[in-house]
Amino acid sequence: GLGDVYKRQLKEVLTTLQRHFDIEIAVKNEKIASFTYNFVCKGNDLNYVLEVMQSITPVSFKKISEYTYTVE
Repeated sequence: GLGDVYKRQLKEVLTTLQRHFDIEIAVKNEKIASFTYNFVCKGNDLNYVLEVMQSITPVSFKKISEYTYTVE
C-alpha cells in the first residue's frame, strides 16, 4: 500500500501517486498546490485515495484517459 500520508503537500502526494500507480496527474490550478494531507492508505485503490483527498480539501480529480488525470 501507500502507507501513511502525514503533513504532505499536494504536489508530494501527487508525485507518490504517479509513481505508485504509473499515471500522470496534471495540476490545473496552482492555488491548490499548498494544500496538505494527513491520512492512511490501506490497500491499492486509486479511486479510494482520490475520493479521500477530495473529501479533505476542495479539489476535484478528473480522469482524462486510462493513465491521465487532472486535478483542480
